[in-house]
Amino acid sequence: MSTYVVWCSDLGQEQEDGATITATDPADAAEGWAEWHDRSSAEYRIASGREEIVIVRDVDTGEQREWIVRGEAMPYYTAQPGESATIRAQVAPGRWEDVPRRSEANK
Repeated sequence: MSTYVVWCSDLGQEQEDGATITATDPADAAEGWAEWHDRSSAEYRIASGREEIVIVRDVDTGEQREWIVRGEAMPYYTAQPGESATIRAQVAPGRWEDVPRRSEANK
């Protein structure tokens, strides 16, 4: 793992404003900056499809290079058991247990 400083000139940042990121390589550092930036700004501009050009500087060697970062939003869904009063009202008393669940229908 190496330490990098990453910043985005298009956002008015200079090296002094850069985020210090520990990563396996410069590309990993650029991606880490993109994730950090989206999360800290709560705008998720990069995950929404906007590209940003960032500069990644290796702290040990001083080598720096521009990287284009982009992302994509990935929906995340969860489900939990529920007992909707509307559904219960449609099922005859005592028959709730016999109502097929989608997961059971696929077996």
